[in-house]
Amino acid sequence: VPWYVPQKWFDQHPIDGIQMPPYLADDYSDIPEMSRRVNELTAMPTTKWAIETNQWKDIVQAYLACTTFVDAQVGKVLDALASSEHANNTIVILWSDHGYHVGEKNRFAKQALWDRATKMPLIIALQSSTTGKTCSRPVGLIDLYPTTLDLCGLPNNPNVDGHSLRPLLVDPP
Repeated sequence: VPWYVPQKWFDQHPIDGIQMPPYLADDYSDIPEMSRRVNELTAMPTTKWAIETNQWKDIVQAYLACTTFVDAQVGKVLDALASSEHANNTIVILWSDHGYHVGEKNRFAKQALWDRATKMPLIIALQSSTTGKTCSRPVGLIDLYPTTLDLCGLPNNPNVDGHSLRPLLVDPP
């Protein structure tokens, strides 16, 4: 922060078309005092500050520009893979950490105990799989290593925790 990418990525998100995240000035009024203290980040700007300084839309635009930029780079990698000799023998596993709050809950930060901050993308693409299936079951990153071993036909490592996600790839529901 601040987020920097070439201007063309900002241009894809015109400031006048930005849809702002939800914000309630008294959003902490219904949570216990301990939760309020855990979520205090005095070094980070607040939504109230961003509104008062007229910077909130600029911050959201920059965040959107950066995520669009990253999406495009992932696309380049996948396009290169698809046209390579490795297209039919490569497993793609894409994940990220959770994103930023960009004004929700009066915050601009990553550290949070809110539901929004506990979710992250995880995409596993097999050359033989049907595309577009979604699994809404919770999994953990601890499961990626056992999953990779299983998908590659390698023996399980009894010294690590986690479980193969193969059953969810075969039958997502």
